[in-house]
Amino acid sequence: MAVQVSASNGTSLHSHTAAQIVLPLSGKLRVRVSSKAPFFTCDAVMIPPNVNHQILGSGSLEIMIWFDPASLESRAIRLRLSLIHI
Repeated sequence: MAVQVSASNGTSLHSHTAAQIVLPLSGKLRVRVSSKAPFFTCDAVMIPPNVNHQILGSGSLEIMIWFDPASLESRAIRLRLSLIHI
């Protein structure tokens, strides 16, 4: 597990093996899962492992937490998101 708190304006489209939670301390996030998908706005986002994503922040401080893909937390994120159809 890794935790980072920093100001962020965003990332390019990418994926990684870690599950991730991103929570801005103020403002909203804009997130998309492919270069052809529209951005959606949210207060926070949970991203399962190996899922393409691009996050545009508000420039405020964000808490980013990454979980090892074999961890209980990562499995819980995958399970939770498998129940949601976006």
